[in-house]
Amino acid sequence: MTTAPNPSSGADSRQRLVTAGGDLTSEDAPGDRTSSGAGGNSATNTSPATHAQRVAALSRVPGFSFASNQEDTMTKAEKNERIHYITSKPYFTGKPFAEELRWLVDNPPLGSVPMDITPAMASEMLKYNSGNRPFSPQTAAVYAKQMRKDQWHYTGQPIIFCKSGYLGNGQHTLSGCYQSGTTINAQVLFGVPDDSFAFMDIGRKRTAADIFAINGVKNPKAMAAGMRWVVGYDRGGFSRPGGEAANRMSGAELYDAYKPHTKLQDSFWVVSRFGKSRLASPALMLSLHYICARKCQRDADTFFDIMSEGMGAKSKTDPPMALRNKLINNAINQEKLPFRSVAGLTIVAWNLYRDGRNGRALRFDNEKAFPRAR
Repeated sequence: MTTAPNPSSGADSRQRLVTAGGDLTSEDAPGDRTSSGAGGNSATNTSPATHAQRVAALSRVPGFSFASNQEDTMTKAEKNERIHYITSKPYFTGKPFAEELRWLVDNPPLGSVPMDITPAMASEMLKYNSGNRPFSPQTAAVYAKQMRKDQWHYTGQPIIFCKSGYLGNGQHTLSGCYQSGTTINAQVLFGVPDDSFAFMDIGRKRTAADIFAINGVKNPKAMAAGMRWVVGYDRGGFSRPGGEAANRMSGAELYDAYKPHTKLQDSFWVVSRFGKSRLASPALMLSLHYICARKCQRDADTFFDIMSEGMGAKSKTDPPMALRNKLINNAINQEKLPFRSVAGLTIVAWNLYRDGRNGRALRFDNEKAFPRAR
């Protein structure tokens, strides 16, 4: 259980309700209680504002109102308590958050309630997480990492509690908040129809390519895909496309990793070559050309030109030609080489080419450590 921070912060002024006679401040807010003295007993503050004024003031709070049937069934005391709930920062009366959350779930307002969600509050909200989609620990861990690094940005997508009381949307966000130990800002919706759950989060997710494009990167789809491979190679991965660590990177993290590697754009011509020939993944070859070009740009251009076009080689045993023949056979065969094998063969052929040797013995053992370009 956790109680909200002291509601006397400077943000109170944003939560005041405007009435015909002026601001309804925390001092005359209905339901406000002040200490009565040494005994610590509490007494209800008698406000000059009438009940009608209070309800009218509440109706003018942006994004908040009672459903008509709620207004008919709620007592004046409940409504007054609710008005005080909204006028307090951060929206709680000082009761345990579990009680406040239960009240909102049972008496959902129309419109969203803005909250600064602490890890303890997130833990309490997650107790309602029954009947949700399968939970992904990996997704929650990614969110937690972003929150700890202050890379989590408020998008306006709400935490949703459905009409029957269960958490309909936001389980990974709340879990990330709890794991990160940080406070996040979010809008929280209550009383959403249960059958709307089937339509939540079915839109197109923002991809790494979208993040690259938003930040003005040319050829964003190819750069994002190629960068995963570069990160995997630089981190010693390449067990999966881009390496396991690179695959777990968010679009924002991948874009940050790209910033020191803007010369990856100089390798973009390789994408069209392999897009036409289909001898290998264009994104993989983009990254491999860049990796080799970091050693020698001229040699990399010549090597990949011969490999992709099949012209300009001194003999059939030249490493780029030997590699090209293996890729042609792989394209014909029903059983394809894994990406890691194609990448490994490319680096081995490159090293042979750089050493001035032929490619007769070109091979790569996929069980061994991935080779490094020389």
